[in-house]
Amino acid sequence: MLKRSIRILTTSGALDITGPALRPISITPDTLLAGIPCFASMVRTDQVPHIDPEVASSKLSPPVKKADCVAVVRLTEGLTLQTQVLVTLEDGASGGGMGNSWPLIRSTSDAPTPLQKAMRTWSHDPGEAMLGLVLKPGASQAPPSEFASKLFGRAQHLMYLADRTAIPITGDAFRTGFTPAAWLPGKTVGEWLQSYKTVKNMYYSGGADYVRSQDGWLLFKRNLWWQKLEKEIPERILVPLESGRREPGAPLSFESYCRLATAISPTQASAINQGIGILFRFPVGTFAAARDALSVYGLLSEGERSAVLGGEGVDLAHASPDVQASAFKALLQLSVHTHDIPIVRAMFPGSTYLRGFRFFAADLSNAINKELKYMLSFGTALRSPDFLLLQVTANGR
Repeated sequence: MLKRSIRILTTSGALDITGPALRPISITPDTLLAGIPCFASMVRTDQVPHIDPEVASSKLSPPVKKADCVAVVRLTEGLTLQTQVLVTLEDGASGGGMGNSWPLIRSTSDAPTPLQKAMRTWSHDPGEAMLGLVLKPGASQAPPSEFASKLFGRAQHLMYLADRTAIPITGDAFRTGFTPAAWLPGKTVGEWLQSYKTVKNMYYSGGADYVRSQDGWLLFKRNLWWQKLEKEIPERILVPLESGRREPGAPLSFESYCRLATAISPTQASAINQGIGILFRFPVGTFAAARDALSVYGLLSEGERSAVLGGEGVDLAHASPDVQASAFKALLQLSVHTHDIPIVRAMFPGSTYLRGFRFFAADLSNAINKELKYMLSFGTALRSPDFLLLQVTANGR
């Protein structure tokens, strides 16, 4: 399915943003799905497809004279095909000339899928007797959320309903926020279910969940739950991180964030990158942006970590293949974000982009305001211009 989507985009001309440089022959689905970006360059001697400077200039608004130009096509962790053109102007200014993104998994049909039809059939509202049950009185104000995002998930609301009605309840409990830390209104089960089914805010904008009444039980399934399974980080990864003795809302250790970075999949990482609606008992700060660089550190040996933190750094040209793969992703993300064309060019196929690059980390944390802050840099010295920050503040999200 992904290969077909990529072929459709390449053959439709959607990626030909630099003229003849990035035609289908230059972009293969297998290459992109393997995590290898496709490049094009204005310099004819580069061993990648050539960008005609006149054609590329005409694509920009307004047309500009460029001293240099490269293009990058890559598949992001969120399964989006992304094209970006980086330019350096004759006056030395640099920037991103053009960028486009195409989600590969997207349906243009409003018709329900077979699984959606099956879940609608599975749903079965309670009878009048259960709907009319009155919730037992209790504290009207909800306790503070135990999560760094200050949100409640579905589980908190379902436990509330079970406590107030004695109805046995089962449901899924994805680590995504559902509401602010406040109870849903409703004096009866029916009123409460109506509140539950109509939740729609900045944290959750999906359709109503599936609810089934069976043999005196209430069963709940999140709307489109099958789309969330790959993004859910397993409890076996999160529980050890959350069970350590820390002040509530305090950041994890630097090493713990690095372990998390190496333990999760790209799809799971993309879920963290989507914002504040996650249910972790620790803040994530800039974790999503720094994840690839954190993975580099997490994959190093103890001796290499000491060298990285001690100012000597680690020579990436002689690192393990796993370390080099994470370093490549981190460098590409960083160089495209900062419009650093020389670094992008050093990553072209066949180049020795890691030669001369070292990896460093520096602890810039501030104990007074309980801020964890590490600078992760790639270059010839610790204070290189190409760096990422892991920055997490106590009680932050």
